[in-house]
Amino acid sequence: MSPGLDYPLCPDYPPRPTRQSIGRIETHFGIALPPALIEVALHSRSFGRWFAGLGPDYTSLRHIIRINSYCRRRRRSRAIPKYLIAFNVGFFYCFDARHYNHQTGEYFIRYWSPGMEEGDPYCSVAEYLEVCVKGWETARRGRRG
Repeated sequence: MSPGLDYPLCPDYPPRPTRQSIGRIETHFGIALPPALIEVALHSRSFGRWFAGLGPDYTSLRHIIRINSYCRRRRRSRAIPKYLIAFNVGFFYCFDARHYNHQTGEYFIRYWSPGMEEGDPYCSVAEYLEVCVKGWETARRGRRG
């Protein structure tokens, strides 16, 4: 089973992050999660449709720790590198723990796929979200068209 199949598409999932769950995640990965991502998790009703869970549901297949554990156990040619921390569901947009952006106070964000060259990174969660929202708006307009 691939990550992401245990939450229904419903606004109550995943559980909201807590100080304890954020602390556990940050300790587990050895990085500070960007405040912008935490804010989106706290205030977006549909956070779990795109992003890995940050709440106290550590055994869920959609939790950030479980998604990354799953992706690291895959065969070597398909395993996500240890320096990348996937934070969404289904597509591997990741924090790159090798590259910290001192201007934004966040780790760069990269897309990862087995055998694919690393592309240009996003400098912050805000930049990443802006691109996502524009893409979703364009797709939505196209469906209505």
